Amino acid sequence: PSARSLHFYGDFFAQFLKQQHPDSPELFELAELEWALRSLFFSGNTNVWTVSKIQEHSPSPCLEQENILPPSVSILHHQSNAWQIWKAIEEDHEVPPAQVQAKALTASQYSLLVWRQDWQPQFCTIEFQQALFLTSLQKGQSIAELSHQWLENGQLTDANVLASWLQQWWSQEILQFAEPL
Repeated sequence: PSARSLHFYGDFFAQFLKQQHPDSPELFELAELEWALRSLFFSGNTNVWTVSKIQEHSPSPCLEQENILPPSVSILHHQSNAWQIWKAIEEDHEVPPAQVQAKALTASQYSLLVWRQDWQPQFCTIEFQQALFLTSLQKGQSIAELSHQWLENGQLTDANVLASWLQQWWSQEILQFAEPL
């Protein structure tokens, strides 16, 4: 071992499963989701934008801030219902059979957002368009800049969609804020 912590052991397990079982993407995706959730335990603390902070400071600083997503946020694209399998195992319910969408039909059947709220790992399914927007935000652009680009080029045609995403992100405490305000 070259590290003093064991938390990095297993970081290639999902890729190993993908190579060993290419016809069973649910195995890779289960391991990928589990790793993303468990890795959050070791992620640094960040101050986050909440609905109350937005009400206190106005949305402008949040919308104009670059690098708004903490590095610990993950966006996963899955071809299977691995997230439903994971949830059933976690809640000790009956595990549904694996269902895999053919890659030729769609970019991904499910897009997942993985983050930490307070000290608890969280995930939820999100629409593919929202996943693409968040992936673009990971490159460091501000929400204002990116939404302007998306509205101009037609990737986003309804500002109400962005408003609902923002409400979701603020209530789920996904966006980090840079201090001082």
